[in-house]
Amino acid sequence: MVVAADELPDLDAEVFDRLYRLTGPEMLEEVTEEYIRHLDAAVPQLRELVTTPGEASRRELELVAHGLKGSSSTYGARRVSVLAQLLEDDCKRGVDVRAAVEVLCRAIASTRRTVVSMMRRTVHGHA
Repeated sequence: MVVAADELPDLDAEVFDRLYRLTGPEMLEEVTEEYIRHLDAAVPQLRELVTTPGEASRRELELVAHGLKGSSSTYGARRVSVLAQLLEDDCKRGVDVRAAVEVLCRAIASTRRTVVSMMRRTVHGHA
């Protein structure tokens, strides 16, 4: 299933364009900045939680994944959304999630770069 997630785009251009049309450039920039802050905060959280033993850490990891799934879906970051869903499911099943966390963190980094690039082209008019 991770292979299928890897085939998904970092950012669904149709969702991004729809957000742009609905919100306008200023609001989209604010939403994007908030989404990037969320991504930036999630990576160290994920990496810390996956190395912390115990049910409380696993539950917190599940909640972080759940939040990423929702915000990424709304923003059109399909790969992060799908990988976060897979991580959330793995947490619920109680399986080893170290590899899933690492794959998700790499997808977050890639998506962040794509989002920044798309914002420059869309809002700021850069090629």
